[in-house]
This record gives sequence, C-alpha cells and structure tokens, in this order.
Amino acid sequence: MSLDFSSPNWLILYFNIVSFISFFLNCTTILLIIFKSYKFNNFRFFVLVFQVTCTITDLHINFIMQPVPMLPVWACRFEGVGLKFLGIWPNYLMAAMFTLVGFQFNSLGLCFLKKHQIIKNTLRRNSIPNWAYIAFIISTLPLVALIFISVLQIGVSKEKSIEFSRTNYPQYGVLFSKISNLMFFDSNLWAVGVLFISGFGGCLLGAIVSMTTLDMFKMLGELRRRVSFKNYARHRSVVRSLLAQCAATAILLLPGAAIFAIFLYPDEKSREISQIIVCIYALRSSASSVILVITTPPYRTFIIRKFASKLGVKASPAMGSTSIM
Repeated sequence: MSLDFSSPNWLILYFNIVSFISFFLNCTTILLIIFKSYKFNNFRFFVLVFQVTCTITDLHINFIMQPVPMLPVWACRFEGVGLKFLGIWPNYLMAAMFTLVGFQFNSLGLCFLKKHQIIKNTLRRNSIPNWAYIAFIISTLPLVALIFISVLQIGVSKEKSIEFSRTNYPQYGVLFSKISNLMFFDSNLWAVGVLFISGFGGCLLGAIVSMTTLDMFKMLGELRRRVSFKNYARHRSVVRSLLAQCAATAILLLPGAAIFAIFLYPDEKSREISQIIVCIYALRSSASSVILVITTPPYRTFIIRKFASKLGVKASPAMGSTSIM
C-alpha cells in the first residue's frame, strides 16, 4: 500500500478560494433575508437561522478545518487555522462539523414546519402550536450532543495517536509521528453510533419534508380560491424555494455519505476520490445561498436591479418574473 504524505497545495488553495466566495454569498443572503423580505416573521427567522448555520459551517470546513483525507489509511490531516494557529485538536474540529450539520438539518426542518403552520393559519385550520416547536428543538438537542460525543470517541486522542499509528501502520509509524496535524479514526462501536444517528436524522428530516410538503401543496389549491393572487404567489414561491433548498442539501450531502463507503472499502485511488468528494461538499452552502436568491422573487429582483443599474440597463418592475429589458 503506497501513501502520499505531501500536502496537496491545490486543495488548500481551493479551500481558501471557496471560503472567500462562500462567505460573501452567505453574508449577502443573510442581508437580503433581513432587509429585503416581504415580512420578517417567525418563518423568516428560521430561514435566517438556517443561513447563519450554513455560513458558520462553511467557515469551519473551508477555513478553520481544511480537511485532507489520507485514504486508504483511516486518517485525515487538517491544514486550516483551527489547528495550526489556534491549536484545536482535530477530534474537536471534526465533532464540531458534525454538530453544525446537525443544526442545519434541525433549522431546515423547522422552516418546513413553520411554513406549514403559516398556511394552515391563513386557512383558519388547526395548526401545530408554538410549544410543539420548542419541544421539537429540545428533543433534538440530545441527538446533536450525542453525535458530538460519538465523533470525539471515533478520533484517536492526541496522546494515543503515535502508538496507534505504530500499531496499525508500522511501515509508516515514523513518518506519521512527524505530522502534528493528523487525526486517526478508530472503527469502534462509536462509529456505528455516528452512522445510526446520521441515518436517523436524515430519515426524520425526510419524513418532515415529505409530510409537510404534500399537505402544503394540497392547501395551496384551497388557498388560491381564498386569497389574492399576489399572496398566493408568495406562499407558492416560498414552498418551491424550500423544496429547492432541501433538494440541494440532499444532493450535496450524497458525497458526504460516499466518504463512509470509501472508508469501508479503500483502495489505491481512494485518496484522490475522497479529495474530489470533499471539494464538492465544500460548495454545499454556497449552492444553497444561490438557490435561495434565485427562487425568492424579492431577493432575485433586488439583485437583478443592482446588476442592471451597474450595467446601465433598465430592469422590469415585475416581482415574480423579473427580467432585464
């Protein structure tokens, strides 16, 4: 088994570029949510929370962590400021990443539930009470805490890493001992726990999205006959935006799931494949920001008008189908 110990400069450069672009996109989207929404209500607050967690997660992965998989060895080195300048041990960096992703799932699910409640209130139907949202948040906190603890237990501690490398990879023991920014993964029962919690969280989010979406589309048909077309269009665009956000999250999380498969069945090309997967995963929040702006008429209109004014052309005043004239 051959192993490349060199640090991939192209990947570090990629992380730095993506972190800058992502921070700009996420901050722009946050400002749009605060200042350019139709109405900043409880639903927009949950959307804002989701976007803030996306921003923090991107900074954590692309700037603080900068993970470089060392497959086919069960290890990962970190080139970000978290370890090199702040001295945070990789176990905590990795555990924090899983926790932040868990909060993203949580906030996205709450967005669907809150929008479902708003449409039901508009139709004067019985909706989910506010205390149920608080109970949902409290009930998911133990899962987030548990996955943080589980990831910590997967990573080999700083004191045992050298001994672990010499025992499991004796041919590279000396070389591994010279790399201070390295984290080994232990295939123990805690790893099974991480897979189980991640799968359960994904299934829970999928169930929330499926049930609320089906019911919202049914209610939109009735809502169209009760409210003005403008109000109906607003509700419909929000539902479509949420579905687009969820689809982007699901699609870009697939590479993260593929990492587990590569860890279980590593080969000579695992290192290159895992690095490409990390590159795709790093774009997740940036894609989410772009989708939110494109699928939300007031945000899209504001951006188009700004670009139109810079280019010296006139933008159409239509809110739902803005175009540059």
